[in-house]
Amino acid sequence: MKKTLQNVALAGRFQVIPHEGRDLILDVAHNAEGLQSLAACLEAAGYRQLTIVLGVLEDKAVEPMLAILKPFAKQFYCC
Repeated sequence: MKKTLQNVALAGRFQVIPHEGRDLILDVAHNAEGLQSLAACLEAAGYRQLTIVLGVLEDKAVEPMLAILKPFAKQFYCC
């Protein structure tokens, strides 16, 4: 069972897709706790200077989310 669980992956949770010499990183984090987890993964993997596309619902506080990801960002696109 342990070996099986080690091979389980959830699509959209720090999913890295190689594309044209770059890594596309997909993550469905939708709150501060999820973004903290994403930030920890980005830190552990050594990612910096990223172009980040972030979709946030209108009723959510976007500024705290941007602050969590700012150390890893070269630029943001928010929608």
